[in-house]
Amino acid sequence: MIKRKYFLIVVLVGLVCSFFFFNNGVLDLSYTANATDFSSAPIQGEHIVFDESHLPYWDNNITLQYNNFTTDMVAQGYTVEAMSTWDPATIMGADIFVTVTPSLAYSATELGLLHDFVAHGGGLFIIGDRFDVGADIASYFDVTLSNDPLVDENNFIAPYDYWVVWNRSANFGDHPITAGVNRVETYYGDGLVLYPIHGVPILITDADDHSRWDMGGGVASGIAGIVAFEYELGLGRIVVSGDGDSWTRADTDSDGTFNYFDGDNEILARNIIDWLAHPNIPTKTVVFDESHTPFNSIDETPTPINVLFDETHAAWNGIDDDDDNIYGYEDDFSGFGDFAQILEGADYNVDKMTVWSSATINANDVLVMVRPSTDYTANELNIIEGYVIQGGSVLIIGESTSFLTNAVYQLARTFGCDFYDGVINDSDNYNTYDYWPVFSDANLANHPILNGIDEVTFLHATAFNETPANAIPLIRTDNDATAGWYTTPPGSPSAQNLPVAVAFTYGRGRVVVTADMSHWYNDTSNGLLALSHNGLFGINVVRWLGEAGFAIGSFYDTAQILRGAGYGIKMMRQFNPDFMATADALVIGGSFTQYSASNRTSIQEYVEVMGRSLFLIGDAFMYLGFTSEIAEDFGIRFDYGSFLIDSDDYFGDGFFITTDVIYGTPNFATHPIMAGLNQIIIAGATGINNQPGSATTLVQTDGDATSTWINLTAAPDYPVMSALTPSRGRLVTIGASWQFTRRILTSGLHGDNKTMIIDYYDNRALLLNTMDWLTSNRAPLVTLVQPDGGENINGTYTIQWTHDDFDGQPLTTDLFYSFDNGSTWHPIVTGLDNTSYTWNTVGLPNSDQYRIRVVVSDGDLSSEAISTSSFTVFNFIFLPPDFPWLLIIAAVVIIIVVIIVLVLVLRRRGSSK
Repeated sequence: MIKRKYFLIVVLVGLVCSFFFFNNGVLDLSYTANATDFSSAPIQGEHIVFDESHLPYWDNNITLQYNNFTTDMVAQGYTVEAMSTWDPATIMGADIFVTVTPSLAYSATELGLLHDFVAHGGGLFIIGDRFDVGADIASYFDVTLSNDPLVDENNFIAPYDYWVVWNRSANFGDHPITAGVNRVETYYGDGLVLYPIHGVPILITDADDHSRWDMGGGVASGIAGIVAFEYELGLGRIVVSGDGDSWTRADTDSDGTFNYFDGDNEILARNIIDWLAHPNIPTKTVVFDESHTPFNSIDETPTPINVLFDETHAAWNGIDDDDDNIYGYEDDFSGFGDFAQILEGADYNVDKMTVWSSATINANDVLVMVRPSTDYTANELNIIEGYVIQGGSVLIIGESTSFLTNAVYQLARTFGCDFYDGVINDSDNYNTYDYWPVFSDANLANHPILNGIDEVTFLHATAFNETPANAIPLIRTDNDATAGWYTTPPGSPSAQNLPVAVAFTYGRGRVVVTADMSHWYNDTSNGLLALSHNGLFGINVVRWLGEAGFAIGSFYDTAQILRGAGYGIKMMRQFNPDFMATADALVIGGSFTQYSASNRTSIQEYVEVMGRSLFLIGDAFMYLGFTSEIAEDFGIRFDYGSFLIDSDDYFGDGFFITTDVIYGTPNFATHPIMAGLNQIIIAGATGINNQPGSATTLVQTDGDATSTWINLTAAPDYPVMSALTPSRGRLVTIGASWQFTRRILTSGLHGDNKTMIIDYYDNRALLLNTMDWLTSNRAPLVTLVQPDGGENINGTYTIQWTHDDFDGQPLTTDLFYSFDNGSTWHPIVTGLDNTSYTWNTVGLPNSDQYRIRVVVSDGDLSSEAISTSSFTVFNFIFLPPDFPWLLIIAAVVIIIVVIIVLVLVLRRRGSSK
């Protein structure tokens, strides 16, 4: 019984010691990992999805003709999956997508998804063949199949010269895909006649006249059979082949070997898959939103709108005569020279046609016909109508009764419009005379052409008595008794609520017809071009017309500059929040279509919740309208519809020359974006008339009378560019898109070889500084929850804090304490990956001047939080911090055991007596 009692004592002592060990910090198991992770990694893994949902020709699936190909890929360490039903989740979960000779065309939505897949970093292998098989998907990625098989009259497998042999010495491009490959055999495959300029031909026909087309019969020297390229609009890679037989299990040439193993075909296939599987993913990526009919695109080199004035039918108002100004346009009363000059300044190419030519018309985007005097023939009218049906646009400028001609009626009636034989007036809204009506507010339609336009003035105008059903009346007369007739048409119709300018689509093209030409007269004499917003109205009309089928601006060079600086560039063709989430910054550069409420919410969450960045580029023109709605979601309002100018600090480019304003260091804020900049040009800008108080105005106008709006209203110290940190994210806004587009400056005007605004002064550095600030690493946030001051602590205590990182990097925490109000600091623990820690205060000095310091690091930057005020640590027995607790406890345990042993021995002796 005695032994059992003492055994229980020993156990009890051990439990007490264990409790002391665990509860007082000798062994701490109290914390858990719960750091927030906002990271989003690109596609990983080496998984091949083989598309069978688009019905491959000739049984080209993984169980039949492509069995050797897929089996070999599995042997190389890849996994292969056949997708029999189109499934976006399967595609986006893959590393490589292979489409082989599809007989079913890909829809626009499917092509958009494949763009997203490659833009994320996926690899796309497009295997086409003769007879346009696979041509649609190849074309979407800017590769054109010839639809005419290649022939080599010297190097072929008998008996057919279209069974081409490709040799390293003459036919291979310089690319990793050709490593270890000496001979490739293809069987009646197409050539790739067009492909991106950065594409690398893998197989190239001989540079002689023995390389030919099979059906066309012409020379086909230097034509690619396979091409590979990094996808410029994303992070992935693409390979396109013009032959699908090369990698099948067929034995086309009957030599006893499957095509896949002919020559080095299988080595080439492995190399292609390996190259596709390992793209170069940059550390920082930028996505350009092109999902909402953008004004500016990154995927093509744009062509400015080509505007052609028809002067073949004795136009009463031309753009050029013997009385030329420095721009080559007439500047007297009767011409449209100043209007042409304004269009040139807005980046349009303007020309005139003095000899009728359908080829000239079709080479232009917008055809302008200003009150022609001589009739058009039936054939000419058919040519004009066909031009519009196929995607061209026309601007028909009519006039009041005394100036209307049969030719004007001919043109208008061709497109379903007709004029009243009269002149309108307005008894209360006019300029000088009541037949100079001023239209504003309810007179103006809700249409992109009217964005930024508050008022338009006409002179001696008539109105329409007939318009097409789909026509939108851009401008109407008043809907009350103030609208009347200065010259009343037959039948005395009401002059109220009549259209005087209309816009509509016609086939693939667009048409605008106005019932007045005076509002675009030259600025001198009675010209109305400078009144109201008449000039901007003309620009917007031509811009809307030119949008019918032609690119009119581009961020292509901006994307190339960023790519050259190491950024990954993506283009978002379909609005997709998940796609945006894979990029560090989103660029929105103007839109012709409105963002839905859910789209705008996603953009806000992208910035404010996910901590990403937005570069919002507005402008004074009509395409700002829908961009401004996004700006307003962040508390920013653009003052669009007019230009800021400067009368002494300007660059000069022929379009209200003072709109290309030069800003210097006095206009700049102290901010990382403006660091190192001395001068920039901001062209055709509007201003920011409202922004949150926390925003930094990066660039503002001069603070004197030289800075005005285009109508000469004063605009000193007006914000043009600003930076903001809304919640977790970052936002930069600027009221000028021309900074970052391919806007061409007037040739020869400045006596140098530079052509684009971004090439001048420090504009390129402004772009790079902006993107660096938007995507740069930010220090994590940390908040100390407890102890934060005033606590009384003894024994063990749980320190708690919160941390967050905008950039989604993993965080580590170091803890320190001070018992002298922060004069000196002592480490508690380092390298924690959680947000709590059980702190053992036993043995620390008793003091009422304790503070805790939490230091959180993302590996590059760190932040810290310190207790707001002091707290108290008081333990009943004070021992120095380095007191040897383990040694003392061990000694105590040994002493107790010795005492127990002695007691047992003594008792045994006593009982033996």
